[in-house]
Amino acid sequence: MATNADNSAARSEVKRRVIEAAARAFQMKGIKDVTMDDLAHSLTMSKRTIYQLFADKEELLLECMAYREERERRSMARALADTDNVINLMLYVFERRMREAEELPPQFLSELKKYPRVMKFMRERHNAQVEQGVAFLQRGKEQGLLRPDLNLRIVFEAMGALMEFSMSDAMLAAHSLAELSMNTLYVYLRGCATPAGARLMDDYWKARAAQ
Repeated sequence: MATNADNSAARSEVKRRVIEAAARAFQMKGIKDVTMDDLAHSLTMSKRTIYQLFADKEELLLECMAYREERERRSMARALADTDNVINLMLYVFERRMREAEELPPQFLSELKKYPRVMKFMRERHNAQVEQGVAFLQRGKEQGLLRPDLNLRIVFEAMGALMEFSMSDAMLAAHSLAELSMNTLYVYLRGCATPAGARLMDDYWKARAAQ
């Protein structure tokens, strides 16, 4: 006889499957073109089952964004364990995020803005990450890689604004992500770096270009 714990575990497993399938579908097709019917068909389950787990499409999208954030947090934790060099880690994270953005359908970001609960979640996540981000940048100062006169809170917020600008519809329509990254965040970060930090940045990009 199934226990409550068994039922809860089974429900959690089904929910995980739906979230992973939806996240892949949103990344491939965009948000608008993914319907609950399509998702149910791809998972060989009823649409009713999905609606028992998620009240509506926005709630499912919200869970997908939370799932993505958790994967990003784990990736960051692994990267932090592999290197103590703040400059290299910042460039790695930046490059990873831009690469992920490049893999999204062009309409994904504009469609995302139509979901207020998702946008609220993303703003709250950003606010929660400010202190952690500032503490991380402080390590760069202590390592002699970032200029000692910087206001790190401003630097963190400016980097977020530059990334948002780079991924705007107008910029993505006119320029490649590689061009945008080189002319926005890379330039800004290099201006924040000490001579030692700037050399590390140059070495990083030379190594990437040689691959």
